[in-house]
Amino acid sequence: MYHIHTTHAFVLNVTPSGEKNYFITLFTREFGMIRAKAQSVRVNDSKLRYALQEYSYVEVSLVKGKEIWRITNALPIYNIYFELKNDQDIFMVIARAFSLLRRLIPEEGCEVLIFDDIKTICANVQTIKYTKSSIEILEWLFVLRMLCFLGYSKKESFQNLCEDKIEWTNEYLDSISSYKNNAIYYINQALKASQL
Repeated sequence: MYHIHTTHAFVLNVTPSGEKNYFITLFTREFGMIRAKAQSVRVNDSKLRYALQEYSYVEVSLVKGKEIWRITNALPIYNIYFELKNDQDIFMVIARAFSLLRRLIPEEGCEVLIFDDIKTICANVQTIKYTKSSIEILEWLFVLRMLCFLGYSKKESFQNLCEDKIEWTNEYLDSISSYKNNAIYYINQALKASQL
């Protein structure tokens, strides 16, 4: 008998499989990056259909089989695309972050600090009105922290920016703007070294 795991997850990618199914790329706090099969989601009366859209934050129940994960249930919490439909600048930052997560984090790599960062950012953008300069800082700060946590960049070089928990407020982001050039240099070097 299989054990059902229930966790929160971001839906990063949805790929059709056959006529009725999807393969869903999920970023979870407990299990990291996983690909899971959702059966019969593409039929009109599927209960999972709306919960498993790209950019959704969901509570998902999963079963790990011999070869693949399977989704047994999903409850939608919010969809960042719909939450930010009137703020394309910040939505594009989230979209690029999701894309980079998919490329950098290995399957079933448990990256709790990165998950907590993206969860906090997605919650904040629904309530905080970020300035244009803060949005730019938020993006490079998230990428820098992700690269540091994954070992692509030296954490010691940005110790205060790579603490386990930081504030993602306009005030904090403005206070670190002087790190921009150095941070972007390290980001570019790390991405070049990783061949992304």
